Amino acid sequence: MQIEVEFLKIVAARFSAAFERIGHAVSQLSDEQIWHRPSGSSNSVGIILQHLWGNLHQWIYSGIGGHAFERNRPAEFLELNIVPKSELLIRINVLDKKVQETLSSLAPDSLLTPPHSRI
Repeated sequence: MQIEVEFLKIVAARFSAAFERIGHAVSQLSDEQIWHRPSGSSNSVGIILQHLWGNLHQWIYSGIGGHAFERNRPAEFLELNIVPKSELLIRINVLDKKVQETLSSLAPDSLLTPPHSRI
């Protein structure tokens, strides 16, 4: 069981480090830079962040953690909900906390149990 505990620690640390790097990068941009799209077929940093938020909520917070979450994936790629940098930084921190809480709530021995057997 020691390997499962170490695995969860490493995954949690890597997520935390990634969130820290994302927050650092976003904090250096202006609102205009965050939502800038070089072309109509390009995504802005803001759109990519919306998509990341949706993915991690769907697969980690909801999928692994069992929390309710409804996702509208196509809307993540639209600039319908342009939010300021300050709000994006808050969302990044909140999502980091949710991922950390989800990972810390996992029983290490459940990692070796097939998903259909956990129900």
